[in-house]
Amino acid sequence: MKASSTRFGVAFSTGLFLILSLAHGQSLANANNPAPGPIEYSTLQQISGDDSSAAIAEKAAKVLPRPNQTEWMRLERTFFIHFGPNTFRSVEWGNGREDPSVFNPTELDADQWVRAIKEAGGKMVVLVCKHHDGLSLWPTRYSNHSVAASPWRGGMG
Repeated sequence: MKASSTRFGVAFSTGLFLILSLAHGQSLANANNPAPGPIEYSTLQQISGDDSSAAIAEKAAKVLPRPNQTEWMRLERTFFIHFGPNTFRSVEWGNGREDPSVFNPTELDADQWVRAIKEAGGKMVVLVCKHHDGLSLWPTRYSNHSVAASPWRGGMG
């Protein structure tokens, strides 16, 4: 009994493997749809229910960026400024429990930042106004963890 069940298992596994091997990457034939032509590069690709896995993969590989995405990519150098309590504590990571009073940029010269970025070839600047440590770089009534609780510009910075 054990030998016959083993032979059945081997035969079943072999047959299943053969069927799956033949069907891999194939879609059902549809007499109403003509054979697809070559897939062109485009900013938009349509996936249909009749597409094979290979056709879907090829379409995904042939998606081009839209004009607005291309413009953004041409900016090349975008600078991110992280300026908050960590700057004044000389640490890289804060935990959100820092006393907002440590944030007090008495000699802040944002124009100097912009000059340095321009000299480095920068085309865009992003000031991170609230990072993982949670300090809001604007006065807000919704949290005590903001510049409103700092001495900078009397809490009105």
